[in-house]
Amino acid sequence: MGQSLLNYYLPTTRRCCFCISPKIGAMIISILGFIPSVGYLLLYELFGAEKLQNMYYVDHIGARLIIHTYGINGILQLALHIILFIAAIKYIETLILLYLWYMIGFSIIDIIMVCYITFSAIVYGKMISGICLLSLDLLYWIFMYAIVLTSLNGFRRSIHTVVIIMA
Repeated sequence: MGQSLLNYYLPTTRRCCFCISPKIGAMIISILGFIPSVGYLLLYELFGAEKLQNMYYVDHIGARLIIHTYGINGILQLALHIILFIAAIKYIETLILLYLWYMIGFSIIDIIMVCYITFSAIVYGKMISGICLLSLDLLYWIFMYAIVLTSLNGFRRSIHTVVIIMA
């Protein structure tokens, strides 16, 4: 079921970034994926709920929930990028599916959290910073969807095709 939904709704590309083979592209994506993962961990460690409350006027419970969610996500993404690297080397379709579904699920959670932060900022008169944060977050996920997820889905489908032909 997961494969058919991705096949129907998520576009694919035959090349990563229009010039790199899908396998090498998946390896590069997994290595570059450590940057946002470490960023989420730094956000958790350095930013803290108090700074989120002071900058965007998010309530205490909401700020702690958001910061802890980003901390947990940082750890999970570190593990998933290692898994993606292994999946690219060994051609393991199910691990690529795991990565794709996690990133799609987290994108929804992330956009909801950023909308909540933006709403809090707008209510307390920080409209420009709230809208800038929401715009940057949306641009990040558009990039992820347009380049990263479509490249990985194309790689996954090429693995699936090879398995079908070999069987």
